[in-house]
Amino acid sequence: MSLKDQLKDVLAQANTLATKAQDEKRDFTDEENTTILDLKKKADGLREQIRNADEAQAAFKALAGPKEEGKAASPVEPKPETAAKSYGEAFVRSKAYEAFKADQPHGTPVNITARQLHVKADTAPLSTALPGAIVPQMLPGYTDLTYPQPNTFLSLISMGTTSSSYVQYRQLVAVTNNAAKVKEGDLKPLSTLSTNVAEAHAFTLADGVKVTNQELADDGIISSLIDTVLTRNLDSYKENMVLNGTGGSDQPTGILNTPGTLSVAYDKDIVHTVSHAITQLQQLVPGISIQAIVLNPVDNEALNLMQDKNDRYLSNAPFATGPFTLFGVPRITSSIVPQGKALVGDFHSVQLLRKTPLSILAFNQNEDDARHNLTYVRAEEEDMLMIREPKRIAVATIAGTTPAAK
Repeated sequence: MSLKDQLKDVLAQANTLATKAQDEKRDFTDEENTTILDLKKKADGLREQIRNADEAQAAFKALAGPKEEGKAASPVEPKPETAAKSYGEAFVRSKAYEAFKADQPHGTPVNITARQLHVKADTAPLSTALPGAIVPQMLPGYTDLTYPQPNTFLSLISMGTTSSSYVQYRQLVAVTNNAAKVKEGDLKPLSTLSTNVAEAHAFTLADGVKVTNQELADDGIISSLIDTVLTRNLDSYKENMVLNGTGGSDQPTGILNTPGTLSVAYDKDIVHTVSHAITQLQQLVPGISIQAIVLNPVDNEALNLMQDKNDRYLSNAPFATGPFTLFGVPRITSSIVPQGKALVGDFHSVQLLRKTPLSILAFNQNEDDARHNLTYVRAEEEDMLMIREPKRIAVATIAGTTPAAK
């Protein structure tokens, strides 16, 4: 019996057990669970043998190559692999998903685990630059008119990686600048840093949806579902933690609950209050570059609809194009920012570090899903949040604002 026939036989045994349990409307017995696990080990081993045999056959063909009389065989150039541009694409190109589509017949228990998915962003999808040319990079918070991207709050902060589950780190509270001109041999000045000890805990975030077996087996459908619903929901949760996390071992301490940020009181209207926030930050942190103003959509709308005495809009007109700014600083909206609050400043010192890369898992080992031909698809990752310099961010109270009087 060939390896593939052996694999089909193993899968058929598993399918028989699953069908029996479904017909009897029960979960697997302990004995059946043990059998299923043994069959899975055997199937995994057979798949590995089949994969090795296929690779060996391909290698032999590449070594032999097509021959013509009087000509030596030409080497076969492997097709270069391109990096996935989204998590959905990375999932459908993973070995786990490809093995599922190739080996598991309809009705077999589903168990797909695609771990540590990575994507590569296309920085200039329309670039016609010659090879070797430098692709211009845009700083977060600025508008790229050549390749416009929607500015989001998460695009303002620094992203990185970590291997730790818990760390104590130093938050910079204040800097005493003692820089001065000195003569040869004189004692050199010493600037001082005031810091606080802060803690950062890794936290796990996950979300999942149920899909039909037909959806799961279609590359385009499952890829788009992962790229829209699942990744969007995870990003929304991360944004909420960065802003509103209450601290403790189960979630990080967000910006709005971190001591040391600059608090700016309400004064007259949103324009005056934000202006005070910018000025106070520039006085507190010399040389600071104000990156963005983050507003709740309701407060941002109040700015958009402000009019002068002649009913002319003070900001971009409703049908105008171009970046939306206030005092030259980009305005970014986030529904997670509380209405009546505005965040102003430089957000680069906020670091969201990924401990465990995104994993996509799909499984249907329960009676209800198996009976209804449904599969649970789950996205999960583990992150850590650190806010290095809270004083570079101002939290302004803009509650009670109204459009400018005519």
